[in-house]
Amino acid sequence: MSKKIVLILINFIILFVWGFLNEGNTQTYEIENMPIKTTGVPITGGWLLDTEGYVADTINFSIDGFYSFTIATKGRKDDDEWPFMEVRVDNLVSGPVVVDNLSWENYQVISNLEAGRRQIAFAYINDSGSRSLYLDKVTISPINVDDSDWLLKFTEAIMNRFPEPWTYDITRWQIEELMWGVAKAYEISGDDRYLNYVRSHLDDHVDSNGNLDIEINDIIPGILLLWLYEATGEERFLTAAIQVGEYLLNEFPRTSDGGFAHQERYEDQLWVDTLGGLGRLLGMLGYLTGDTKYFDEGAQQFIIHANHLQNAQTGLFYHGWDEDGSAEWAVLPNHCSPCFWARGNGWVIRGITDFLEYLPEDHPNRSQVIAILQALVEGIVNYQDDLSGLWFTVIDRGSDEGNYLETSGSMLFAYGMQKGINLGVLDGNYQINVDRANKGLYCKVYEKEDGEVIVTGISVGTSPGNYEYYVGREVRTGYDYPYGDGIFLQEKSEMVRHQGASSYDISGNVLYYDNNSPIPNVNLVLSKGAQHVVQTGSDGFYSFQNLPENRDYSIYINKLADSDIGPYDITTYDAALAAQAAVGMRELSSYQGIAADVNLDGLIYTFDAALIAHYAVEMPKLPESHVGEWVFDPDSLYFENLDRDYTGQNFTGILLGNVHGGWTQPGSNVTQKHVFKPYGKLKNLAVACFDTVEIPLYLPDEPNVIALDVEMNYDSQVLNFIGIKQYESAHEAKLFYSVKSGRLRIGVFNTEPLKPGIMVGIKFFVNEKAARESMITLDRFQLNDDIIYQGQFHVEVRINSEIPQNYKLYQNFPNPFQINAGTMGTQIFYDLPKESRALIKIYNCLGQEIRQLTDQLTTAGRHVVYWDGRDHSGNDLAPGVYFYRLEAEDYVEYKKMILLR
Repeated sequence: MSKKIVLILINFIILFVWGFLNEGNTQTYEIENMPIKTTGVPITGGWLLDTEGYVADTINFSIDGFYSFTIATKGRKDDDEWPFMEVRVDNLVSGPVVVDNLSWENYQVISNLEAGRRQIAFAYINDSGSRSLYLDKVTISPINVDDSDWLLKFTEAIMNRFPEPWTYDITRWQIEELMWGVAKAYEISGDDRYLNYVRSHLDDHVDSNGNLDIEINDIIPGILLLWLYEATGEERFLTAAIQVGEYLLNEFPRTSDGGFAHQERYEDQLWVDTLGGLGRLLGMLGYLTGDTKYFDEGAQQFIIHANHLQNAQTGLFYHGWDEDGSAEWAVLPNHCSPCFWARGNGWVIRGITDFLEYLPEDHPNRSQVIAILQALVEGIVNYQDDLSGLWFTVIDRGSDEGNYLETSGSMLFAYGMQKGINLGVLDGNYQINVDRANKGLYCKVYEKEDGEVIVTGISVGTSPGNYEYYVGREVRTGYDYPYGDGIFLQEKSEMVRHQGASSYDISGNVLYYDNNSPIPNVNLVLSKGAQHVVQTGSDGFYSFQNLPENRDYSIYINKLADSDIGPYDITTYDAALAAQAAVGMRELSSYQGIAADVNLDGLIYTFDAALIAHYAVEMPKLPESHVGEWVFDPDSLYFENLDRDYTGQNFTGILLGNVHGGWTQPGSNVTQKHVFKPYGKLKNLAVACFDTVEIPLYLPDEPNVIALDVEMNYDSQVLNFIGIKQYESAHEAKLFYSVKSGRLRIGVFNTEPLKPGIMVGIKFFVNEKAARESMITLDRFQLNDDIIYQGQFHVEVRINSEIPQNYKLYQNFPNPFQINAGTMGTQIFYDLPKESRALIKIYNCLGQEIRQLTDQLTTAGRHVVYWDGRDHSGNDLAPGVYFYRLEAEDYVEYKKMILLR
């Protein structure tokens, strides 16, 4: 079954279901019976509404969706114009409708509404003249709105309205926009009548040799000529289009930096209007001729125009730039006009997306052009009107006085964003903005009983100017300004193309290398010009959905370093395995080898083992270290000319440093393989102030232990860590440790099994003067990767009331010492067996006195003084070796200490 038949069946089902659900919801109201009336008088079978008056009622809508308002009305014009009517649903406006008939006729207006009670008003909005508006009744019913139906309906209406296309000037941009819309309708429908309509517009202007019968001083016909060449294969159209392109590149006026002037009479000005058709012309020329100069020129033009016109904060484009600043509208310091005009920014987004349709993926300026587009779109969506989904004619001024929702700019925004999404150069999340705009645009069209379809709210052609100039421009329908109808067709064609295109999904899992555990929080980046990012959940699954067919896609994968790592994932055991591999004692699997090569040099050395050990005990990472980072195999996937769903596109994750494997996501319910045992070697301690104590850690008699990980917590207000003594059992092993805020991490590993016995002794200094009880916990005493001992014991600090038997000067603590903010420096302890005059001085390495710390009669006992690394004048001293001296009675003693900075 063909895709076209499937789409027809789907549309039929939607229409059937919609009609079934809404049967009986049609409501008809006589206007004269509506309870709310501001002005007007009853007439036979209806109501004559006065200027600026309205009639209204509150009506319940049972479901969300589109509703048709079919209004029987007639008008009477004066010398100026026909009466204008709006349909207002709460604050959402449809129209304005030009009531241009003298007899009763039905006008159909559409609104997209949420279910609930809404006030419906029919308003006469002209503000002067002797026009009259007559209303009879309105029928309200839910309807299905289909973009393809409206595309064809509108095309037929245009061809009826402009029945002789060969008579229209091919250099008028307004007509060319109309013809381009019909051309897009042909691409969707395949109806040869549409092709012939466009062809007859240009056919007589191009001879058999490709010569145009007009002077080539305008680039406007070039796009249609190229399109006709594609549609018919007639070389004359391509030859004529190349003449237009060559004139543009070689003769068209430019600013000093090479930007195309808007017109010959504005030779030193850049306008955004220029970009509206430029992208398609140069893109198609490059594509059809194979000559890259057209691509190069097109990319440079967008870059040059953006350099002058794009606002860095909003991403929006000013309307015009004047090189010497002499133009009346060039009021900004950068010689730009002061406002962001909607249709002007619409020309930019259409021009860029049309250009990117043809620009090669590997063109050196493609990414820069895409960046211009992405910044513009980010700015555009920030100003989308919440209620209508459309944009104001001065984009960033909202509902300021005189500002209004402008249809042509809104249509161009919807077209450009949809095309950017379809091309893959804009994030698919913008589809929400596109859909809101597309629905809102239906409020700006109406259909007459005779089949005439008219788009409203179109601004007349506009030069750069100030705010008052833009909001004061004439606003009419596509009947008056045919480019409005043309842009409507272009927008609808892109919507239909999006809805009718096949799309496919790419999905898979991200799993760990040795146990297939799912890896969460992995970023997968889909790149096709723009970037779209998804993140795996706890199941490790990812999916990119609804990708347009026949395009190339790349998926890149990354995960934040040091994330989702548990306490047992990178240990000293991993360092031991890497060390064994480095000396040839162990053969690692390919993925284990990747995990062990943590400096990414392609080889495994003992240096890799040291880097892993650093990480395991929380020492600062060296610049060469990549421990804790995630790598994946493969690091990317590429899909050329996507033509089907791809499932099972899996990635394998490796955590650098996790050589032994066994990673599982923290908090998962996966059973850990570790065996926990009580550590019974710790005994309660009774210590006194200023004591030095050593806590031995014993290695049990377990087979083939090559690594030991220790994590110990203690009260740093009671105990000061001094250092670690490495015993004979661990004499040949490598030892690493770090201390931070009462948390001690130790790692010991060796390539050969460690011997049972005392491995290390941990030394502490007791700095608490008052009696108290503290606790030391051994949170982890891990052997290799599986056996973990845990334990705790109490430390009781007692007041030492005994009088020292001798004079004594102790080694300062800490030593070496470093002066940091908030530290007191180093402590110097001394004993006095009796009351004595104690004198303590500091000397430099030359024997010169630097500082006197104390000189006073002091009671018997143990005492402490502090030195802050300064001299007697309060100056900070240079780092180096210093000496301190205690003199008491006949006792004199020196000791050495080291000051760091």
